[in-house]
Amino acid sequence: MKNILITVFSLGTMTIFYVSCGTAVSTGGGTGTETVNTYAMRPDGTPAAGAVAQIIEARFWIDSIHNGASPVLQQTIADENGRIEICFPEHDAKVNLQIDHGDGALLLPLPASARDALDTLRLRPPSSYSGTFDTSAALPSRVMLAGTSYQASVDQAGAFSFATVAPGFYALLSVNGTSSSAPVINDGIALTLKEGTSLAHLALPAIADRILIDNFESGIGPTSLGRIFPVLGWYVLSDSLYYFWDPAAEVWKQGETRKIGTSFILYDSVPDGKGGQALRFRTVLDKISLYANALIGFSLKPLSGEGADLSAMSGFSFRAAGKGTIRVHFETRDLDSASAMRSHYAYPLKLTSTMSDYFIPVDSLRIIEPVPYADEYPWSRESRHVERIEFVFAYTVNNRGDTLSCVLDDFFLEGIPVAALLPGS
Repeated sequence: MKNILITVFSLGTMTIFYVSCGTAVSTGGGTGTETVNTYAMRPDGTPAAGAVAQIIEARFWIDSIHNGASPVLQQTIADENGRIEICFPEHDAKVNLQIDHGDGALLLPLPASARDALDTLRLRPPSSYSGTFDTSAALPSRVMLAGTSYQASVDQAGAFSFATVAPGFYALLSVNGTSSSAPVINDGIALTLKEGTSLAHLALPAIADRILIDNFESGIGPTSLGRIFPVLGWYVLSDSLYYFWDPAAEVWKQGETRKIGTSFILYDSVPDGKGGQALRFRTVLDKISLYANALIGFSLKPLSGEGADLSAMSGFSFRAAGKGTIRVHFETRDLDSASAMRSHYAYPLKLTSTMSDYFIPVDSLRIIEPVPYADEYPWSRESRHVERIEFVFAYTVNNRGDTLSCVLDDFFLEGIPVAALLPGS
């Protein structure tokens, strides 16, 4: 039996019809497109005539923006019956379906495997969002909601407004640049927009020097940036089990691992105490294995093939509670080779039952286990190739047989702009 809990969102029982759509450029490894016929209805159940439906590049949305290109792959208008006929890229292309109407809106992340589950789509009462930037620094020219076509200009007073937005979870990115130059992109803030409500933020930072890796509002798997940086997918691993989030299929999969113990892993989404969600990770370490361990983490290795350059990072912050001592590991390319994947720059934290805010400055990181010639692996060099960040329960600092747990929320890398994750930045 698998000791694992996963939150699954169902679109219901639906039907789909396919017709030829001709040949088009595929963004996800495919060779063509397929036409989908579906229907959009207003929140009251009447046809959403005139609704605008768009297929948005999801997996490489950030690349489109960075290159000054539109992330919109296809667009069409619903007819008087609310019927929408629109072309999707074939195969494994990951896209978002965005539908906007005066009375409602909808944003659906759609991996290829979900496109046979579309039928009549009921729009939700729209949200609105506005904000004002702190004018003490140079203002961005516009703001965008990641993974969508929603954007708004920023006026001289630093104000912007989205009048009608589909309810959902978003990362707000500020952009400054022209079509002739690579835009400067900043990760501003994570948003939860509830249907039929308005949200406003004041004094937003014009220059964001932190990256919100995850606030777990959309469940366990997709991260706040994971829908536009596909490499930011979570995984869990112990001496006996391995599961990983497949960002293309948007499902958890079991991977292969060498069974050298019996430490189990259990993870799920739980209330964060503030009206949102957090990640909960639990384990009981094997009582006798010399390799007993359990961890949850995410990979940065696919970025440029060598990991992410975090040399400008000033620290990291998060909210956490739980039982036991957890180590936050920043695993680097060279230390992986030098220390059999066990010794890395890390910070140990003894958890308490109270959800608390933590800020860990980068100079608090240490190579914890002995490494031959450790002085040959300074953080200033190792930090340029960080391949993974993991939260680890190790038997060396925890009691075997105890139920160890960590509730994690709002994990930030401090001092790093979102552009640092872009290839060639």
